[in-house]
Amino acid sequence: MRSPTDLLRALADTVDVDPTAPHFALIDDPLTIPTDSQRDLYFVAKEIGRRAAQQLAQEWPTLFMYDTDVPRIQAYRPQKPLDPSEIAPTVENLQKLIATKEVVGANQLCDKLATENIAVPREILVDLFRLLVYYNGRQIPVAEIPWHGWRNYGCQVEQEPETWDSGGAADLLFEELEKDEEIYSVMIAGLCKYRNAECITRALEIYKEMREKDFVPTVEAYYGLITIAKTWQEAIFYLKDMAQKSVKPNIRIFNVLIEKSTSVQLHDQFNTAIKILNEATTVGCKPSLRTYSLLMKSCLKQRNISKSVCLAHLIHILAELEQSKAIELFEKGDEEFFISAMDFALQTRNIAVAERILALYRSPNNHVRLPAFLGEAEFYGLYLRIVISQLSLQELEKQYMSLVPRAVPLSNNLAMIMLRRLQTEKNVPWLFSRRLIEDFITSRHILRPHLNQQLRFYLLNMDLKIMTMEQREELRDLVVKIVDISVEISRFSEVKYLQKTQKKLESDFIADMSLMMMKLDERERAWKFLALLLNEEAKQGEAATVSNERSPNCETLNSLMQEALNEGNWYNASCCLQIMALYSLSENLKSEVDRISKHCNITSIQRKILENFAELRN
Repeated sequence: MRSPTDLLRALADTVDVDPTAPHFALIDDPLTIPTDSQRDLYFVAKEIGRRAAQQLAQEWPTLFMYDTDVPRIQAYRPQKPLDPSEIAPTVENLQKLIATKEVVGANQLCDKLATENIAVPREILVDLFRLLVYYNGRQIPVAEIPWHGWRNYGCQVEQEPETWDSGGAADLLFEELEKDEEIYSVMIAGLCKYRNAECITRALEIYKEMREKDFVPTVEAYYGLITIAKTWQEAIFYLKDMAQKSVKPNIRIFNVLIEKSTSVQLHDQFNTAIKILNEATTVGCKPSLRTYSLLMKSCLKQRNISKSVCLAHLIHILAELEQSKAIELFEKGDEEFFISAMDFALQTRNIAVAERILALYRSPNNHVRLPAFLGEAEFYGLYLRIVISQLSLQELEKQYMSLVPRAVPLSNNLAMIMLRRLQTEKNVPWLFSRRLIEDFITSRHILRPHLNQQLRFYLLNMDLKIMTMEQREELRDLVVKIVDISVEISRFSEVKYLQKTQKKLESDFIADMSLMMMKLDERERAWKFLALLLNEEAKQGEAATVSNERSPNCETLNSLMQEALNEGNWYNASCCLQIMALYSLSENLKSEVDRISKHCNITSIQRKILENFAELRN
């Protein structure tokens, strides 16, 4: 019997992501794909909109009564959380609040039950105690909300408080409950999350009290105690105590030991990490991705170990993961393995290992995913940096088109590396060059002086002779677009609220782009744009749009002079002469006057004026 969702599942398994397409989840026009910061903002706005819609559906459910979906999708009908001030004070309602992690509401209802002398079973009070201790009596943090966009970005702003709520709901319930191993252990684990002096002291006091009563802490309590251990010997003491009391450790215990060996800066960190890993496998604990990630970090951190040893261990780890039936998420931090491994592949410039890591991450057996727009962007960015210098131009084009900007934003560093690679190639396909120029525009790199300069150098060295008429027109449109954007931003001084974002036109930019437009037969506009270098009003005052911080290139001005001479236009040639004098780009202006006289039809008076100008400037 086929279920109602079988067809959808079959389509989902058949239709894959188009790697050549931009990221259409946010915007449809690839020429206006937002920059990294804008993309984050749009993504969070989308998630907050979803949150608002869900709240509307909770407040006014009668507005959303089109129950036509079969099977029923409960996510479209969110239920309003129970309000402890409105609901009846019953044990059943308390259980519901605990199940939905309404921390504050559950605590308030429990107080209400106590006021009305309604007995609450111990097992429910223990569940409430766990909830209060784990969340420190506060609502669940942003990191645990279901909207992954807000979870990824919002938790960077809204950090969980690092102080224990002393004398709060958790402390009061701890004093009220009859103490046993579980209650003590939960309290120790909760206090160890907050590593200030007061919490550490109290956690150690409770542990001492447990030992006096011959109580056995849980593995979670031991985990917390190891995290707050100040020395390596103290961490080993807790591990030996676990063995003595027959508490079976899990892989998180061994992970925190590897982490502790790195933080206390042991002399032989890597060999210690290997011994810890061997001990974990001996007691039947399967290493998690975080185990491997910590192992790689300890290897890289120890200076007296060669990278070849680290590479051998990474290859062994990859072989084990490739043979596993499924790679599951076990704890927070597992996903960081892929970034750590790809980072090491970048350090060793090993493209074969990088391809294996990428294949493993994309494997259907891997169920661990990096956060969208954050971890994935870093992961694929590292991969691109490896392949840029090693793949053929055709293969690099495929990888770049599939990843930028769909998965990887064109960062400053990546843009520079890409330009340098293409500058070493003689016959770069026009589609590749066009895509890179478009990405420079959409990523706002044309506003960054150093990247702008590198892009101009690339444009000026393009071989226009091998380009078709259509390709030259496309290039001309892009060059004009860059000029238009720069001119518009230089005029932001005219609008008060935009003055802080104004970027003046640099002299070298004006000269380079004028020459580029001239090469693309935009001569009239090019000479008009170049004339800005002689416009004193554009350089002075609060409304200035041109900066003199960087002088035009001497070679560029010579090329512009030659263009004017080829036209036989004495006026444009005279402008070039004046610019050369203004920026001291020629040691002998007299020779430039002779060139103008030779190629342009000028009168004796005009020649005399030019000669006098050259003598005064020299």
